[in-house]
Amino acid sequence: MAWQKFTRTKSVNRETPMVTINKSHFYYNAVSARIFELKDGKRVVYHIDEVNRKVGFQFTKEDSDHSYSVFAKRGIAGFRSSSQDVVANYRWVKAVALLPDAIERRFRLRLDGKLWVAQFCPAFEMKVLRSEAVTIPSGDTGIYRYLNSGVIVYIGKGNIRSRLRETGRDQWQFDTVEYSVVPDEESQYEWESFWIDRFKEANNDMLPSYNAIAGRAV
Repeated sequence: MAWQKFTRTKSVNRETPMVTINKSHFYYNAVSARIFELKDGKRVVYHIDEVNRKVGFQFTKEDSDHSYSVFAKRGIAGFRSSSQDVVANYRWVKAVALLPDAIERRFRLRLDGKLWVAQFCPAFEMKVLRSEAVTIPSGDTGIYRYLNSGVIVYIGKGNIRSRLRETGRDQWQFDTVEYSVVPDEESQYEWESFWIDRFKEANNDMLPSYNAIAGRAV
């Protein structure tokens, strides 16, 4: 039987600068290291756009009060810088840093003026018990998900509080609401689809239970 080359199902970012975050560090891929000329002694200053969930990176040789060192750890390839202060100060960054899947914590860096910018995903950083849903501000719109004993049973978008009162949802079984405020309607569509796709990838292409029921009803 003739050999056939296996085709990768996921693309490889061989020429794209990327950054990955966890609760202690930002990690820069090899392309980033080359473009930014990273080495021990290099510094980075972080810039935060909280409204749009963006983190900007400004690489410099200057050691200032607001810069962080970029370093390589012996025996481990690649460069990193501390993320602890950013994680501690921004709930939406912390939510991303704690995601279990590294793919969801990895972002493309795009040049914007003098900054290399990573667009973070909204990661349901706000959490409230269903019984306390009245505490959700009435004007908050974005993406949300319902959990029942820790299991995601629905992912949706729109006005977080008013959607809870939609016909039939009083019969749904869930105990927790997690959400991210995303004012822009187009972005709500984008991020709702993003998280539904992530759920399907992790669950043999199945939808959350109430998404599946709603789909069949439509």
